[in-house]
Amino acid sequence: MTEIGELFAGKAQSHGIALEVRCPDESTQVVADPKGLHSLLVNLLENALDACLFDNRPTRRHRIELSACRKGPDVVLRVSDNGVGMDKATRERVFDPQFSTKGSAGTGLGLMVAQKVATEHGGTIQVRSTLQKGTTFTVRIPAAG
Repeated sequence: MTEIGELFAGKAQSHGIALEVRCPDESTQVVADPKGLHSLLVNLLENALDACLFDNRPTRRHRIELSACRKGPDVVLRVSDNGVGMDKATRERVFDPQFSTKGSAGTGLGLMVAQKVATEHGGTIQVRSTLQKGTTFTVRIPAAG
């Protein structure tokens, strides 16, 4: 998790976006394909960064939070932002292949890949979002041991 945060720290900072990474303890370990989990988190963080960058309200102080915690038998990963958010129609299609709100700047594959990685690891991914307030993606993956 820390490495993923470090990958995005410079870009976030250069755009005035606060990036917070919270991973409180070692109980948040999962048995997972490292490349797959890396891809899942990178896709979620790229979307969070874009959501903040697309939000052109000048008084908005943008932030992204990446966190991991143990909840019962699962590790819960969350990526939250206070960017542009999504309407209901967008939320309903967010995991559809080839669906993108980024026009020619996006392929529409990132969130589909994130969902595929989560389910391949016996987990789930959910989205909560409100226009002009932000978005939270929550991934649950069975914990190691």
